[in-house]
Amino acid sequence: MLNSNRSQQNILFQITGSVAAFKACSVISALVQKKYQVRVVTTASALKFVGPASLEGLTGRPVVHDTFDRGQMMNHISLARWADAFVLCPATANSINRLAHGLGDDLIGSIFLAQDFRKPYLVFPAMNSRMLEHPVTRESISKLMAMGVRIFPTEKGILACGEFGSGKLMNPELIVEEISRITVNNISNLGSRKLKILVTAGGTSEPIDSVRFIGNRSTGQTGCQIAESLANAGHRIVLLRSRTGASAKSNGDLLSHDFESCADLRRLLIDYLSHDSFDAIIHSAAVSDFAVDTIVDQTGRSCHQNEKISSDVNISINLKQNPKLIREIRHWSANKNILIIGFKLTSTPNIEDRLNSLKKLQQEASPDFVVLNDLSDISEQSHIFSIYEGEKICKRGNSKAELELAISQLLSQTEVYGI
Repeated sequence: MLNSNRSQQNILFQITGSVAAFKACSVISALVQKKYQVRVVTTASALKFVGPASLEGLTGRPVVHDTFDRGQMMNHISLARWADAFVLCPATANSINRLAHGLGDDLIGSIFLAQDFRKPYLVFPAMNSRMLEHPVTRESISKLMAMGVRIFPTEKGILACGEFGSGKLMNPELIVEEISRITVNNISNLGSRKLKILVTAGGTSEPIDSVRFIGNRSTGQTGCQIAESLANAGHRIVLLRSRTGASAKSNGDLLSHDFESCADLRRLLIDYLSHDSFDAIIHSAAVSDFAVDTIVDQTGRSCHQNEKISSDVNISINLKQNPKLIREIRHWSANKNILIIGFKLTSTPNIEDRLNSLKKLQQEASPDFVVLNDLSDISEQSHIFSIYEGEKICKRGNSKAELELAISQLLSQTEVYGI
């Protein structure tokens, strides 16, 4: 357990070989000023970017980097015991992938293999966008999160290579805030409790006849990736996904069911929520606001929806409003304290209109958090989002990978974990 007195808390600060290594100096300086006891471990490549004299000057302790230094052969054990919290900052793609695969041929890897997961291990990545999105890196991040490692999102901007994208190290001031918040709250082993989470994903298909339907552009990919990521982290997931949309890789911790219409999804939600106790629901499904009420041809004769309507006739379709499912989630839920994360997609350049849509959803449904994004900010290259808790933005990001991490962090930080 971490010490309750902040001045006695020990942080093992580990630096890997990234251009962003110089930013670690300001983080270390701020932690020392906050009266943390800080010791620094580096890889050999990290010392190519920042010198040991600077780091020793900031902490008042020698920098450790060689497993085989004389008298230091048991450092991987002694440092793991000494630390109350572990920080890997900046964390390169190489270091993340090495930790995930249990490689212990340098000091940072050996310390990780001696890790006591009752203590928090915090990772702040910094790398090129393509390295961050690479399947191997994504898989490694999922593996580490499943172990209880806390991996923080990167920022978007001009990278060291000159490209613009995700992968920049989180702002040092925010890094200090996150470390301080976690240690002050005495969190030891973030994510150790496995949750039961219901996830909805994809757009509904409201039938016109036996072959045609009213739909939307939602693929459900975001919701499915979130479900898959949380399942890989060890949480028990029930995924309700659109039959025509994306799917998630199923494993023992992920159970998937298909829906088509709003009515189908409503029945599934009632059944699952009322008969089981879920800790949280991530409601990302794009539920159609309208369904077909009646259909008549040019003669005024009603058309049957269970048959294929001839393409030789002109028809008029009368629509009816679908119910807002998110309004009823807490009512249906056996767990009245279920954590609700809703999604709001807007399509307007007007910021005030976006916020008004957000407020309307909050007033109508009272979700705990809302992920707000606009259609203009979503493309193959980016997925800009803001997560609101009431009127306050608590998370921001620029990609689906960052959204997955942000939601995982929300689940670990809120009362769903009893914190």
